[in-house]
Amino acid sequence: MRTQNDNCKSNKDKIFITAIKLFAESGYSGVSMRNIATAVGIKASSIYNHYESKEAILEAIFDYYVQRLNETVYPSLELQAITNPKEYLRESLQTSMMLFKIPVMSDIIRIITREQFSNERIREFLLHEMILKPRKQFIRVFEKLIAENLIKPYPAEILAKEYQSFSISRYFENSLINTDLLNLERDQLEQEAHLDFFWNAIKKEEYSL
Repeated sequence: MRTQNDNCKSNKDKIFITAIKLFAESGYSGVSMRNIATAVGIKASSIYNHYESKEAILEAIFDYYVQRLNETVYPSLELQAITNPKEYLRESLQTSMMLFKIPVMSDIIRIITREQFSNERIREFLLHEMILKPRKQFIRVFEKLIAENLIKPYPAEILAKEYQSFSISRYFENSLINTDLLNLERDQLEQEAHLDFFWNAIKKEEYSL
């Protein structure tokens, strides 16, 4: 038997998922609380039992996105004993690209990209969570690899930016493509080509992995 709390949770989940879909399709400013409520199939006034405002829904979307990053992407970037640098770089790249294979995450990425020029909060979120935070971790990784004489001694920040450029480029390109048109097989091939090119450019000549 369903309890009242179960129903509330179900409706809140429906509001959350529906809002993501509508924001991705029509833009954040183009969707009202009434639009979301109608799409969910509840009274317009009922939506405020779960979210006090549209901004609160957006904050919940950010929280969810960061939670998924913390659970999936960022752990792969943790500084650790790196016995195979190329495999480490491959794993971190693959984990980042996996986001596009998850429909709800793909929609959130589309929201963030679409709204960055009209919403300062979104712009700051994109800059910090998707670019600056991962870059700091990559800088530490490259500093470690240089210190251990595993790669050529290029400036670590330059290496981090160069390595990250593929993910950023693919992020923006895929965010502009309808989810149904994403070519994940092509992404995988290009990702591997990027990795080979980058690794061959930075590895020590005597390093054969």
